[in-house]
Amino acid sequence: MGSLRNAAALFLVLLSGACTGTGARIALPAGVSCETLDSPVVRPGGPRILVVVAHPDDEIAFAGALYKATTHLHGRADVAVITNGEGGYKYSTLAERVYGLPLTDEAVGRAHLPAIRRRELAAGCRWLGVSRIYFLDEQDQHYTRDEGEMLRPGADVWDLERVETALRALL
Repeated sequence: MGSLRNAAALFLVLLSGACTGTGARIALPAGVSCETLDSPVVRPGGPRILVVVAHPDDEIAFAGALYKATTHLHGRADVAVITNGEGGYKYSTLAERVYGLPLTDEAVGRAHLPAIRRRELAAGCRWLGVSRIYFLDEQDQHYTRDEGEMLRPGADVWDLERVETALRALL
């Protein structure tokens, strides 16, 4: 567990040659869900990638690499999302018009954004050829640049033991 707390970069992206298998059942901790998407043909020897991000929509930073790996290289890409994305309510002004909800109101945003962002993530990942999305559904508190706020011992924001167990299972 100490290595996870000390390696905040793990929450940004992790490319691995040993991520999820080709259909093997993975024992995940309670509260972790998986959405299987239609994905391009995966060939033996193609790259296998697990992208680990804090929020739904962070995967877009790797869109080109994911698309290339899944389509041109016939690899497999999965995405693991740690938070439910509800903390993005402060930045949802444009989405209010799209969804017809006052999403910048904290109570409304926190109530509706997890489902909205989950649907948007799945739609985008389908275009990128992602095979599976794993949702760890930790609460998205607020924007911070201090990784210690989430990861230091005693932070008590995310269930770090559950997050670490889930990530180990995926790897």
